[in-house]
Amino acid sequence: MSNSDDPDPNSPVVYMALSLLCSNQNSLVPEILYILSADQVINFIKVFGGETIRIPTAVEFGRDLTTALACYHTIVEGKSWDWFMLQYKIDGNYIRSIKNRVQTWWDNLAPGEREFIDTLKYHERVRKREADLIREDREDSVGVVEEIEWH
Repeated sequence: MSNSDDPDPNSPVVYMALSLLCSNQNSLVPEILYILSADQVINFIKVFGGETIRIPTAVEFGRDLTTALACYHTIVEGKSWDWFMLQYKIDGNYIRSIKNRVQTWWDNLAPGEREFIDTLKYHERVRKREADLIREDREDSVGVVEEIEWH
């Protein structure tokens, strides 16, 4: 089979090939097959075949999620670090680590990525301005209704 041929993930040959991969004691294919379809496993193998990959732990991924939240809130939304610490109940040592990771991420962004972040910031400002206008309009409407009901 050439590299350009896409095997049918439902074929008996692919089933046997995946079964052989599963029989290897050091293989993660059984676990991967538990969460991905045969077609997705084939694509996974095409992309990562022969490579050594490291999958982060749940704690490491949690730290990455917290860092991403910090990036979004502090850079895109313009929230303070104090707000972030209070919102997510993060202590001083952990927040220093997150701040460093955010700064490293920011320092290593390519110009195109910074432009994308600037676009996100612009859209966030527009969204916030629209939300404020809607809130003001509702508050004005409530006041008018209250005046009418009292008279």
